[in-house]
Amino acid sequence: MNKKVLIISSSPRKGGNSETLAAAFAKDAPETFAGTEKAVQGWVDCFPRCALAGTVFAGGVNGVGEIAGHAVLEQAYQMGKEV
Repeated sequence: MNKKVLIISSSPRKGGNSETLAAAFAKDAPETFAGTEKAVQGWVDCFPRCALAGTVFAGGVNGVGEIAGHAVLEQAYQMGKEV
C-alpha cells in the first residue's frame, strides 16, 4: 500500500518525542515531501495574488543549527535571487 502523508508537528518542545518521531517517519527522502509540496500549492492557490516560487528540500535538517554549512543553502540562495 502506497500512501502520501503530510506531517504537521506542533509540539512546543524542539527535539521532543513528537519531532523525533516525525523525523524518523519521514526518513529524509525528497519523494516523501512531494505530497506536502502539493498540499502547500493547493493552499497557495486559494490566494489569487500569491504564488509558490519554489521549494528546496533539506532532508535531515531537524535540529537547531543543523542547516549551517548544508549544501542546500546555496540552492536556496540562488532560488531567492530569482524571486
